[in-house]
Formats: sequence, structure tokens, C-alpha cells
Amino acid sequence: MHAHPAGDKAKAGPKNQFALHEANCTEVGNAYFGSYVEHWHCTFGESPMALLPLGVWLAMLIAALCSTADTFLIPQLSYISTYLRLKPDVAGVTLLAFGNGAPDVFTGIAVATAHPEEVDFSLLLADLVGGSIFIMTVVVGAVVWVAASHSPGWRLSRMPFYRDTISFFVAITLVLAVASNGVVRPWEGVFFLLNYLFYVALVIAIRYYIQPCWPEDTFGVYLRGKAQPVLQRAEPALRAISRRATPLARGAAERAKPIARQVEMVPEQAPPRLDGSEAPERGTPHVAPESGTAPLVASGASALGLEWDAGASRLSKALWLLEWPLSVLRWATIPTDSEWDARRRWTAATPPLTRDDVPPAWQPALVVTGFCFSIVWLDLVATEVVALIETAGFLLGISTSILGLTVIAIGNSAGDLVSDIAAAKGGEAKMAVAACFGSPLLMNIIGAGASLTVRAIMTGGADTESSVSQVCRIAYLFLYTALFSHMVVFPLGGYSASRGYAVYLFALYAVFMLLALLAESRKLGDFLCPASSPCPPPVEG
Repeated sequence: MHAHPAGDKAKAGPKNQFALHEANCTEVGNAYFGSYVEHWHCTFGESPMALLPLGVWLAMLIAALCSTADTFLIPQLSYISTYLRLKPDVAGVTLLAFGNGAPDVFTGIAVATAHPEEVDFSLLLADLVGGSIFIMTVVVGAVVWVAASHSPGWRLSRMPFYRDTISFFVAITLVLAVASNGVVRPWEGVFFLLNYLFYVALVIAIRYYIQPCWPEDTFGVYLRGKAQPVLQRAEPALRAISRRATPLARGAAERAKPIARQVEMVPEQAPPRLDGSEAPERGTPHVAPESGTAPLVASGASALGLEWDAGASRLSKALWLLEWPLSVLRWATIPTDSEWDARRRWTAATPPLTRDDVPPAWQPALVVTGFCFSIVWLDLVATEVVALIETAGFLLGISTSILGLTVIAIGNSAGDLVSDIAAAKGGEAKMAVAACFGSPLLMNIIGAGASLTVRAIMTGGADTESSVSQVCRIAYLFLYTALFSHMVVFPLGGYSASRGYAVYLFALYAVFMLLALLAESRKLGDFLCPASSPCPPPVEG
């Protein structure tokens, strides 16, 4: 891969930097709000103090990228999957999987489309492998540690374990092989998406032909559990639609009722709810409102990002204040998150036509519209994040690979860490660990496939130059180490693990970060960069 123009700028002397910037100002840090490099030069007068607001803005955007998926996209996709009568297994690895991987997918697309003439492939690859190794070490380790006290005796299901670990090994090997080839052909991006379809077919085949003899598909159930509050409110919503809709729409609502009934009985171990309330006792039926009562759909449901939680931690309160301006804008532009109450009635701009306690007949159309606006928000925020990462690389002289491995990857995976730890504390360590294997698998296949396919369409089918930087090679080395460790330790431990293994995973990630930083500072020489396969020069911004 050729050096990005920004690399020449970062190597230029201070007197020549502004002249070089003037000639190429639209090529670095350029997004919907203009070039951040240009803002730094012209608006802030190259003041070092300008790095503080840019850093705060980056933190806000990364938080918004994850929360847009969690607050809006996943509930919308859960509603759509229920309305379409998708089986939980199929919904788990299709619509809900896309919702969970949306931050990484849209970050990858933003990287692939940021520069039409050349793509920063190292940043694209760093986001994928960085997020994967963070989940496979830190997140798995945290879940194993928490599970020791909150889920004693937990065990993984054997069939999903082997299915997801082997599939994940194949996925990361394919991505690495394509990246190492030097050139990515247009059909290779489509090939990744076809591999994803093959994985979905594999899940369905195992579920209906092999799974009856094995424990339940924990990954699919875990993903479904993340949307449990939405699913539990599906039948009242559909019943209300049925009473108010046309005969055709009423028929569709009636056909969807059996799917809503599937979630009336809480599973043996119900996952924690997103609204923070306690899960019902084992086997406790969820009682839907009688047909004669008003279906209070989402009555009291919080509009995440708008309501102040006095009992939250100081960190949570600080993050809430940081993201609040974007939360207001999102709720003002996204009609609904799939639920319905007085506040959502106003955000949907339908006060004269609707009631607070009854969802309108066109609520499915509102959800689809909200889904489209969520996609727009994800694209906008991801584009700004990539532009700010390029700017940070340019201003600080840091390669985009190390920024992708750390800032973007950890930021995008923070949601997995929080939700999986919450699941483990709620007695669902089995589902949480299974999700750690399935989530990065889908993130790599869909992230690489969607990014490269969109770029191929944008460039009219042109080839994309690819390379694997030294820090990415180190990341893949440790990712394979973590994966093979899982494939040995879990079976030997009866498909469980002790806190000692969690300490090993934390240490593995710490050593990885140390070597990555040493590689970034050019202290490792030609480590993992033989003459037959030299490492590309680092791209700084």
C-alpha cells in the first residue's frame, strides 16, 4: 500500500506543514463538518489546547456510535424480527447480529469510503482485529471472573462452542489471507458476505437437524435476551394494531401473535433486562394485558439518554452529560425506538392523530422509518469518528493502525464488555461467553464484507490495495493465541474456566498492548516483517 498523503505531511517541518495542508486540506480528517485538520490550522491557530475539545468530541462520538445501536437499532430490529415471525435462532444471527455489530460495520464502511482514490486498509483491519482481540481476552476474562461468584457451575454448550470457534477461526484466517495478498478484488468482498450467509445456513441446519440432541444455541438466545423487554411487549402492541388496523394489516398482526407468545414464558435463566429491573423468577409467566384493558405499551419506558439517573455512578453521569446534546438530536430525528408512550408520541410528530396509551396502526411503518434514520445516524457518526482518528494521527504523528487497535476497537467493544458482564452477574455466564465467540465472528465477516463491497460499488469495481501493518500482525498473533487457548482450556475444564484463566487472558492482552506500543515506537525492528513479506510504512492520519 502506498503511503497516504498525510504521511508526507506529518514528516514535513513545521514551516512547511501549513503549505502542505493548504494543498491537500480535504484529504485528511475530512467529514460532514469539514476537515478537522483545517479547523485546527485555521480556526484554532494550531493551538495544542485545541486537542482537548477534539478529544472530548471524539469521546462523545464513540459513545454515540455504540448507544445509537443499543438504544435505537437493536430494539427496532427486534420489533421487525418479531413482526416478520423470524425464529429466535434466525433473528439472533441475522437482524440482531447486525444490530450488535453495527458500530464496527459502519466504522469499516466509513474507512473504506473516506478516500475514493485510496483506502487506509491498515485502519480498516485494525478496527476488526483490535475489537476481536479485546473481546476474546478482556471481555471473556471479565465474564469468567464474574461468573466464578455469580454463576457457579456454569458450562458452555458443546455444539455452539465448536461451531462458533471453528467458524471464527475460518473467518479471521480468510480476512488475514485476503489482506496479505496485496490486492483485494471486488468479488472478495462479496465472498465474505456469502460466507456470512453460509454461517446463517449452518446455524439453521444445526438448530433443526442436530441441535435437538444438544443444549440450546446459547448465542442466539443471548442476542434475543438483549431485546427481551421489546419482545415481551410485542403482543400488546400487535393486539392494539389489530383493533385499529385495516383487515389486511389486522391479518398480519394476528399471524404475528404466536411469535409474541413464544416469549411469554421467561426462560429457565432469564437474562437481565435492559431497563435495569429484576428479571422474573424462573418459569414465571409474563402476563399480557387482557383484551379489554388498554395496552400500555412501553408505559414508563425510559428514553435512554434523556432522563437523569440520580443513582448512577459518577462515570455514568459524566458520560450522560457528555452525550446529552446528541441524545436530544437523535430523539428529535428518529421517530421511535419501537416502543410507544407520551414522549415517543411527540417525537413521532403525531399528537393530533394518536393516543399516549395506544400505538397507532402504522407503528410498523414508524419503526421502519426509525430504522432508516438510525442507519443515517450511524453513518454520520462513524464518518466523523474516522475523520477524527485521521486528524489525531496527523497532529500527534501516530499511525492509524495503533489508533484503530485502541481507541476505535475498545470504544466500539465497550458495549459488549458492559452487557456481557451484566449477563454474567445475572446468572447468564453461559450466554455471555457464547456471545464473545459469536459477536467477533459476525463482526469480521459482515464488517469486512460490507466495507469492501461498498467500496467496490463506489469505485466502479476497482481493486483495493491492501496490507497488514506490523501492529496488526502482532494483533493477529495474539488473537490466534487467545482463540487456541479457548479451544484447549474450555474443553479440558468441562466447558468452563476458572479465575486463573481470566488472569491469563488479562495478562495476554497487556503483553499484546506492550508489544503493539513498542512496534509503534519502532523498537521491534523487523519483528514479524521478513524480507519476503515486508511491513508497509505506518500511515499517520
